[in-house]
Amino acid sequence: MEEYIPGNYMGAITRAHEIFKTANPGDMVLGSGANFDKEKSCFFLKYCNIPIEVHYPSGTAHWLKPEKKVINVSDRYLILLYLAQGSGLPLRNNWLTFLELPGGPHHYAPFLKEGVEPLVEAFGKNPEEAWVAAKSFGATRITMGSVGFIMPVLPKLPLAFVFWEGDEEFPPKANILFDQISSDYLDTASLYILGINAARKLIIRNFHL
Repeated sequence: MEEYIPGNYMGAITRAHEIFKTANPGDMVLGSGANFDKEKSCFFLKYCNIPIEVHYPSGTAHWLKPEKKVINVSDRYLILLYLAQGSGLPLRNNWLTFLELPGGPHHYAPFLKEGVEPLVEAFGKNPEEAWVAAKSFGATRITMGSVGFIMPVLPKLPLAFVFWEGDEEFPPKANILFDQISSDYLDTASLYILGINAARKLIIRNFHL
């Protein structure tokens, strides 16, 4: 039975799969940091700190823990593009807002609404709760804002989450930051989805969301 693909992702996942299945597995290993089992024709890597498998060239993907479960279509889209297009370049540790990404200003307002504002709503009153949730995603604490951490969403493509506590004068704030090298792994439209998906997983504390 063919996988059901929601409307907005039909063209996107088809395009991602076409790119993935024509890419060279050896090049994808170098570019993504994934491992490739030639006998099984399968990539192994972590997504949001959870082991996953991606079959080549079919592009089917599964979580391996805590149970073997099909990865949802928007996450699979990101993973296939990351594997196929990753540059392998090292992180710069220079963090950018979505607004600073190529073409970011065109989609900044919806990114704030779908990705950042839900973080403020969920954790604004107590940012330490975000850190507690982030630990299960393999995050590491950083000295940014009131609470900041880096979440290893993909092996060579982390995101930074930063929260500022509010006071009598200013409301609480949050942001999702991208390493300067991020655009060498995914285009801005895909980074948009990556940030929103990671934020939702953090809020729901559900890897499989």
